[in-house]
Amino acid sequence: MPMPCEQVLVSIAIVTCNRRDLLARALTSAHAQSYRLLEVVLGDNASRDDTVAMVEKEWPAVKIIRLHRNIGCQPGRNIAMKNCRGKYIFNLDDDGILTRDTIECIVERFEADPDIAVIECETPPLEERPHYVVNKGKNERWIANFRGGAHAIRRSVLEKAGFFPEFPRSGSEAVMAARILDCGFRALHLPQAVMFHPSNQQETIVREAMYYAGGHYLKREVLMTPFPQCIFRGLWRSLRGLGRAVKNRCPGAYIRGVFRFFLDLPDALENRNPVTRDTMKIISFLVFNNLVNKEDILLYRGAKKMDLFRRRWRKRKVS
Repeated sequence: MPMPCEQVLVSIAIVTCNRRDLLARALTSAHAQSYRLLEVVLGDNASRDDTVAMVEKEWPAVKIIRLHRNIGCQPGRNIAMKNCRGKYIFNLDDDGILTRDTIECIVERFEADPDIAVIECETPPLEERPHYVVNKGKNERWIANFRGGAHAIRRSVLEKAGFFPEFPRSGSEAVMAARILDCGFRALHLPQAVMFHPSNQQETIVREAMYYAGGHYLKREVLMTPFPQCIFRGLWRSLRGLGRAVKNRCPGAYIRGVFRFFLDLPDALENRNPVTRDTMKIISFLVFNNLVNKEDILLYRGAKKMDLFRRRWRKRKVS
């Protein structure tokens, strides 16, 4: 793949806590990129397993932000991004592995379209890495949400849309994506950019994820959705989340998360900044339609409710 005509600085931001060996693997993939004008910024959530010492020894050029305690993934990610100098910031999970030309693909796509604010990677399971072949002909698509630890964002967009809401764990990406769309930018899934990620199926990890989901599903609707739509969307998402928790055999953790949301509700109401109803229409349209052309995103304006219902029904029947 040809390099962009004029290279720009790209920052790779990583947040970690007590995952020394996994982090070493992620840093190795970051420094093996074909795109060379890079800086790596590490936010360390008070690791106690010699993570910082290892990074200082093996990768002395990495900029390390030492946090006094484990403040969580998203707050740590915000701090790491605020210390980045690159035109584009790639948020990399500390257990993720990038393919060699991922950053190069992303920069080339960003430079070709200034309306793109976020580019999300393809994230196949780590187990597929030995025999995985990047599908160069697979279509990119416009998206309404993105994965927090496998995407790149324009630093200039952060000045307009703000940083991630500081949820302890994942879930704030939906709010961030809604605000980006509300500012008139777009988010893109780029299959040619690949980050391998291990499958987290351990019972303790699933239970923890369900606990945070119980509160985050509700909190993000309060933060971003217009009234009274936020009430109905929140209830619907909560019921769907409870169904997932029952399927994963941890409904108790999910219900505890819901109760935690009510404790955080005053803070959520104070920080409430809903997007416009038109933006919510765009989000709904992107969720239920696989759009590959830039002009397609305008189709939602002429779409009738019954047409959207038929699309949703067909998609559920196929799945």
